[in-house]
Amino acid sequence: MKIKFSLIIIILILSSGFIFNPISEFKNNVLKNSNSAEIKFYAHKEARTDIKKQFTFKTKEEIKNILSFISDKSAPFYKGGYNGSIDFLKNGKSLLDEKMEFNLSKYMGHIVFSYKKKLYSKKLTGSGLKYLQELSNKKAFTKIK
Repeated sequence: MKIKFSLIIIILILSSGFIFNPISEFKNNVLKNSNSAEIKFYAHKEARTDIKKQFTFKTKEEIKNILSFISDKSAPFYKGGYNGSIDFLKNGKSLLDEKMEFNLSKYMGHIVFSYKKKLYSKKLTGSGLKYLQELSNKKAFTKIK
């Protein structure tokens, strides 16, 4: 009887969405451990080392806002190039194994990153895509409005 009850509880927990979410864990770890974020825009999609502009964000609220751009929805691993990158730092040192890279096209708006040795491709939220598109057209500054 105990085993049957335990199995039912496990099935209910797994089917109700309380399963482990690595994206939420990633966002929580970054928010907890970072004290700045950098968003860089490439001069060309193929020239990842040629930075056109860079923005630095230094408050937890700004970092939280940037993290909110990452949806839980998976995206294909498109081969359309990247418009820029996002990195989260603690005292000037990256917390990420590799910087996150994003594509801002209307139909391929997504971000690619690795976490715990696994590669993820997630859709950007509508507000995240819009914000990054607008930011790419502005002069460098450090505050998110």
